[in-house]
Amino acid sequence: MNYLESPKTNSHQIANQLLNHGRLNESKKILTELLSENPSDHVATHMFGLLAKKNKQWKLAIAFFTRAIDTNGNYFASYLERGLVNRKLGNLSNSISDFSAALKIEPLSFEALNNRGITFCQEGNSAQAIEDFSKAIALKPNCTQTYFNRGLAKRLFGHTSAALDDYTRSIALDSKNYRALNNRAMLHRDLKNFDKAIRDLDACLSVQPNFSEALWNKSLTLLLMGKHDLGWELYESRWSTPEFKSKVRHFSSPLWLGENSLKNKTILIHSEQGLGDTLQFCRYINLFRNLSCTVLLEVERPLVTIMRSLLPKKNIFQKGTQLPEFDYHCPMMSLPLAFKTIGIPYLENGPYLKPSASAVARWSGVLGRSNKTRIGLAWRGNPNHVKNNMRSIKLRELVPLLSPRFDWISLEINPSEEEKDLMQECGFITNFGQEIGDFLSTSALCRNLHAVVSVDTSIAHLAGSIGTLVHLMLPYVPDFRWQHSGRSTHWYPNMVLHRQDADRDWGPIIRDVNNALPSD
Repeated sequence: MNYLESPKTNSHQIANQLLNHGRLNESKKILTELLSENPSDHVATHMFGLLAKKNKQWKLAIAFFTRAIDTNGNYFASYLERGLVNRKLGNLSNSISDFSAALKIEPLSFEALNNRGITFCQEGNSAQAIEDFSKAIALKPNCTQTYFNRGLAKRLFGHTSAALDDYTRSIALDSKNYRALNNRAMLHRDLKNFDKAIRDLDACLSVQPNFSEALWNKSLTLLLMGKHDLGWELYESRWSTPEFKSKVRHFSSPLWLGENSLKNKTILIHSEQGLGDTLQFCRYINLFRNLSCTVLLEVERPLVTIMRSLLPKKNIFQKGTQLPEFDYHCPMMSLPLAFKTIGIPYLENGPYLKPSASAVARWSGVLGRSNKTRIGLAWRGNPNHVKNNMRSIKLRELVPLLSPRFDWISLEINPSEEEKDLMQECGFITNFGQEIGDFLSTSALCRNLHAVVSVDTSIAHLAGSIGTLVHLMLPYVPDFRWQHSGRSTHWYPNMVLHRQDADRDWGPIIRDVNNALPSD
């Protein structure tokens, strides 16, 4: 972007042209001469900032833009460019301040409004972002990207229908706006218009066939619809998405996806996503027993002990520790594809994980006897999960809906002080906090409970894997593994699904759960 004021001399103009054509050294030479003649030349100083920006010398660029502003406090271009660099560095508040300063100089600047809107969006201030994008649209009503930006902000704000309208407008202005097609597809999925979602994703991929995010979204949509064959095949596209690129493991041994015989070979199965995903998909380890191979398993530290019911201790490794040699490797969530299952292996032999008898006995002693039915409770998941705000519940909202005819046992390891006080205040929720320990200890506690009531988090998978009755409270648009309808799931025969009828409306679900729990 170039927002320079009219060059003051022919030298400014030449330096600017050279800069725009990538002839950086030649531009730098002229700019150096200009500043040697006039150290207060804010235009030349600004162009030095642009030069540093092109070389990705971000802090140096900020220094030059700041110097230009110090020389001329009304220099719009430097405020704008410094705002862009600050955003690049993650300095969002500074970026917003810079764009705001630019708008004081030029209140009707489309560029400043649009960019401040983007930064507000990144900051999580969707309301302000929507306001800026709306002003920018008023200035340039035919800019497809700004409708796209406002659609994104509206989606983050929870205004699904309004976001859908903006994406539709963006696509109308540019039918090849593949990112808008991808995002509109996700809105259709959120509204449970699955066929429309697939059509948009196919249209997106016709424009950009290798767009990994669309392939990934199509995979998740198909799996949500129960179309497992193509769903698991496309699931491999995850490794090309921005979210997963940094998680790719590079081994000297080849990837195994079922094509090669494993007879007398050693294969490493490694976890790749959340703890709940590992607990759910580790069941596939049992399918290797008929392949005459040695299986090594790498998992996160909290899962090491519970996995010993699947494999010998010597075959289980904590992530980050040194691994022995192996012939093949396979990410855990590629196993459905590798085994050519329809994605859901039936648990004909019952639970596939087992807590130790000693741990179960210890928790039996800790709990003692009670005249009430004991129910485990988990109300929040990983706060860093992209959908945590939709799938977690605040305990303060939950307590009034819980029946006091049960003894509720908190399964949260690190409750906040507010949550501790609330549990003590209500009188029928017992908090063990960090006494619960790792997942082996938690599984032993769950074995002593009649049932577990949980949001979509790792506790639900843990209880399901050991055979404890689970009442799972799902958001309006559930994760792909739960599909979009039904009260039961083939993943866990001992699990009952409770689904929201409206987005983030937990009241009916909790009442439904209370009614489903027996008191004896």
